[in-house]
Amino acid sequence: MKERLEMEKMKIEMVKEESNTKVQSKSEYFDAAKNIRLVPRFCEKTVDKYFPQFEKIAHNLNWPKPYWTTMLQSVFEGKAAEIYSALPSEKSSDYDTVKQEVLKAYELVPEAYRQKFRSYKKFDSQTYVEFAREKEDLFDKWLTSKKTDNNFDNLRQLMLLEEFKQCVHLDLKTHLDDKTVGTIHDAAVISDNYTLSHKRSFKGQNVNTSSGNYKNQSTERTDKNGHLMADCFRLQKKNERDNKPKSSACTTPYITSTLECPASQAFKSSFCDYMEEYKPFMSDGFISIVDDTTLQPIKILRDTGASQSLLLEGVLPLSEKTSVGASVLLQGVELGCIDVPLHRIYLKSDLITGPVIVGVRPNLPVEGVTLFIARK
Repeated sequence: MKERLEMEKMKIEMVKEESNTKVQSKSEYFDAAKNIRLVPRFCEKTVDKYFPQFEKIAHNLNWPKPYWTTMLQSVFEGKAAEIYSALPSEKSSDYDTVKQEVLKAYELVPEAYRQKFRSYKKFDSQTYVEFAREKEDLFDKWLTSKKTDNNFDNLRQLMLLEEFKQCVHLDLKTHLDDKTVGTIHDAAVISDNYTLSHKRSFKGQNVNTSSGNYKNQSTERTDKNGHLMADCFRLQKKNERDNKPKSSACTTPYITSTLECPASQAFKSSFCDYMEEYKPFMSDGFISIVDDTTLQPIKILRDTGASQSLLLEGVLPLSEKTSVGASVLLQGVELGCIDVPLHRIYLKSDLITGPVIVGVRPNLPVEGVTLFIARK
């Protein structure tokens, strides 16, 4: 009798345990198909705002993170869909990897956020409260992309590193940008090694990359992407031929003449003498408004020293829709800074194919050239 009771008790406990297991399995089950309709619509024009919105919804609805990429791929379109399809299976299931690759494809990387924050200006239609909110939002996105995690020391190093890069030669800044540098000390060590290995001195030189100024302690002047007279081989040869005194500065034709100052006009005649030398840097391409299939043929001049591409005004019907809501400061010979509006266009060429951000100017210095493209 006693053994029978014990057997019955064991059976009851086994039934309870099995029931609990079934309830637990059911509660942990996630039906992705039913929740896909709740995924926010993906828009290529607001990619930077999309992921925070998606994450907020996913957290509020308790979506398991392993399913996040499954939810995302159902709404991805355009370049984001292409990036997701190209990822190997092990990476396409990792949300953080997918997010990083998509943002990178749309140029939404730390440097892009930094430039947007630094160059964003108030619109006439904005109140100062709206402008301050946008400025703060861009700053937060920059910090988030750099993973400062609201840590004071991380923020301190970020600001110091940015300031350091603005105080070094352009070649050195480019070298630092290609490296993963986290602290100003690391940047200093890399800079010293670079200087030694390239056997050159940057003594007395200073570059302000935010405004595009290149300054030297001497009286020689250059434009945004210019160089000193002593380094200009073409000008030396021309002066030797013409037996004329050397001028105090030499600039490349890429950016300075777009500012249309008297000094730039004076350089135009000499630029024509060197057009044959620029032919290797010229190519054909096509541009259009993003999402428009009508392609406009253009002539491209590759500028290996510029940091900002420039498009001739009137080639495309640019509008508020193509505007990125920001501008960039350019400076030329004997001229103060000018504000150049930035627009996003689609470019198809041997150099670049895809969306690019360009500054728009009413004039370009080389006749027949429609687009100066910044390319190392």
